Amino acid sequence: MTQQQPSTWRVLVVDDNEDIVRVLRTGLRAKGFEIFTAFEGSEALRRALHDAPDLILLDIMMPTMDGLEVCQRLKEEPATQDIPIIFLSARVEVQDRIKGLDLGAVDYVTKPFDMDEVASRIRAALRTRMKTMETAQQLEGMKKEFLSLLAHEMASPLTAIRGFAELLEMGLSNMDARAQMECLKEINRSSRVMSGTLDDFLSLAQEPQQAGRPLEVNPAVREAVEELAAEREKRKLTLHLELPEVSPQVKAHPRFLTRGIFQLLSNAQKFSADGGEIWLKVHNNGDSVLIEVRDQGIGIAPDNQEKIFEKFYQVDPSRTRSFSGMGIGLAVARRVARGLGGEVTVESALGKGATFVMRLPTP
Repeated sequence: MTQQQPSTWRVLVVDDNEDIVRVLRTGLRAKGFEIFTAFEGSEALRRALHDAPDLILLDIMMPTMDGLEVCQRLKEEPATQDIPIIFLSARVEVQDRIKGLDLGAVDYVTKPFDMDEVASRIRAALRTRMKTMETAQQLEGMKKEFLSLLAHEMASPLTAIRGFAELLEMGLSNMDARAQMECLKEINRSSRVMSGTLDDFLSLAQEPQQAGRPLEVNPAVREAVEELAAEREKRKLTLHLELPEVSPQVKAHPRFLTRGIFQLLSNAQKFSADGGEIWLKVHNNGDSVLIEVRDQGIGIAPDNQEKIFEKFYQVDPSRTRSFSGMGIGLAVARRVARGLGGEVTVESALGKGATFVMRLPTP
């Protein structure tokens, strides 16, 4: 159902009592609804399929096929299963209400009824359905965007892996050991990129604290630093690394901890100008460990400083169009930190770089 104004909402009224149908048809039309009617169960099923109403007002007590059976059949039919149903009945027993709700009805109106109340309940049910449909559409849009982004991120390393593998296959006999090693290094590098992307999504989908154990922070930092070394060398970025002599510990899964740190450093490198400087510092702060990453990049406006931690969020493309990525890196970093009982915060101003701090509790 697309968004509509109340004047276009279509309601199917089903009741074997012609007087009640007439009253409801007249009263609801006066309130702006388009009304269709049926006087028994099989007719209601046909009209529901043919007229595609936005809501069905359905009497329980009808001959041959009662409202409960009609409701059950409507919910079993794919074309009608999402239409909200409000039962209309003189029955007030709790058992009947429970059975109707279990079958999929969204509300009850008891006879004798007040027309204003009936109209209000119909509007409430339709608004709820509209919100549900809008949420489903948003989720579908997010799914399509996610698949598109994932395909984009995987395409480059897959192409590299395939290309260097074919090069090895075709030219192995003519390649010297050094050339072969370079091909293998590129294959390994590309496979690590793909593995890291999948790890990022696992970090978002799983609880990072599961299967955690006391881990030293320094080795995780060094691993993240090493993974991003090639990019720093290519762009002539200088990293100032400051680690405590005795490595502090946190309770975490090694994969999640490394990916969280990796994303903070990757973000700093991505938004730094070529030849820029980055600072990464680890230090104890009482009952927690602070991992601080500072850059001299483009900075973040105040109204974006929370949004950047949302999945797939990208800041103003007019300022960041030259930076690639899926928009999940900082979401991963915060997800990891919060899963370990900590947090990631940011301080920044436009044109003055940014400082991200991951705070993790000690075991």
